[in-house]
Formats: sequence, structure tokens, C-alpha cells
Amino acid sequence: MSTTVVITPTAVEIEAKKTEWLDDEKKSLGNSTASADVVNYGQGVDVAVDLVAGAHADDAPVSPEVARRIRNKIDWHLLPMLFLLYTCQLPR
Repeated sequence: MSTTVVITPTAVEIEAKKTEWLDDEKKSLGNSTASADVVNYGQGVDVAVDLVAGAHADDAPVSPEVARRIRNKIDWHLLPMLFLLYTCQLPR
């Protein structure tokens, strides 16, 4: 009869391994000779990138009335443009 012994690492050992792995990654990234151009992103250059990055996460929530007004404004500007573009592409 054989018994299997499972040894689980402690939280300290896991953190030490993660730190070691991250240090190795930093060293390997620092020594890389990549030929790709790196673009530095400047804060506030692109609103969409700021939203995805969470730069506006602490903004105050929008009231339902303001949200309705914004949605109506988008609808009245965007939908006629989409209709026009769609009708221009119809086969003749």
C-alpha cells in the first residue's frame, strides 16, 4: 500500500516565488533589444483611452435626467446620419 503526501506551499513561499519570477521578468525585459517603436501615452490625450484605463472612475454618477438628455442628443444626431448612409448604399 502506498500513500501520497501532498505538500502545499505557504503564503510566504508563494510570495517569494512571485517576487523572484517578477524580478526575472524585469531583468529579461530590461535586456531585450526590441526593434518596435514604443509610444508613450500622455494623460488626457485620448478620452477613450482614459475611460478604459479607469481615469474617470471616481467621477460623480450621472443623474437619470442628464443621462436621458445625453441619449436623446446622441439619438437625434447619430440615427439620421446612419439612415442617410444606409440609404446611400441601397442598390439601384
